[in-house]
Amino acid sequence: MTGSSGAYSFPSLIPGEYTINATKVNTSTGNLDYLTEQTITLAPNSTTWINISLTYAPVAVSGYTTHNSVIVGAIPITYSPDKTVTNNTATKQTAATSDKEGFYNVKLTPGAYNVTVKKTEGATTVYSFTGKLSLYVGEGSTSYDIALTKESVTVSGSTLYSGVGKANVTVYFKKDSTIANNTAIAKSVKTDRNGTYTVELMPGSYNVSITELVNESGVNVTYSGTGHLSLFSGNAPKVFDIILTREQAP
Repeated sequence: MTGSSGAYSFPSLIPGEYTINATKVNTSTGNLDYLTEQTITLAPNSTTWINISLTYAPVAVSGYTTHNSVIVGAIPITYSPDKTVTNNTATKQTAATSDKEGFYNVKLTPGAYNVTVKKTEGATTVYSFTGKLSLYVGEGSTSYDIALTKESVTVSGSTLYSGVGKANVTVYFKKDSTIANNTAIAKSVKTDRNGTYTVELMPGSYNVSITELVNESGVNVTYSGTGHLSLFSGNAPKVFDIILTREQAP
């Protein structure tokens, strides 16, 4: 990490352990340019010289993660030093995660960063972001909001038998192999106690199926349903209900 150093003596101090705090204030911004905290031990009956290496004071970066101006929480954010920048003082990759309110804060060494987001659910990428961030010595703090791109499509619906939602049914979304260059990624989801489900799916074409064997009052029955679903990049949330048939086991 780039910084500066100097040698200092500490006369007339009682032997023991000390913590040294050294700072340099930016005269233009009033914020810190450099700071360090260092622990030293002074021995009795001796003169001790200490080299103090100053490091750049971090910049406090904060902001919100949003999609279409709506807050999205629990988003992982990565700040990587931009290797295309000559003599970049940013040298360490750092990560942060927005809270449930979409707010994040992180302290970063001044320098140039690539900012990336890849929020996934299994093999499905739900949100993404790429951007640049430049931070300057003595800046102190700055805000940096992140406008996410929605990569997946939110699909929700009900599994219905005789108009009533069927609970604990597994819905399979399988890639339609008859479609050329299909970008679909297979996924499954189980319905809740009301027979409803929500799932994030990549754009593409899917064959949807349900085959669920259950025991009802001592009788084995199978609930079945099929469908076809086509999703496109940028689709609004989609409702896809599945009508079930019921067959009693012999």
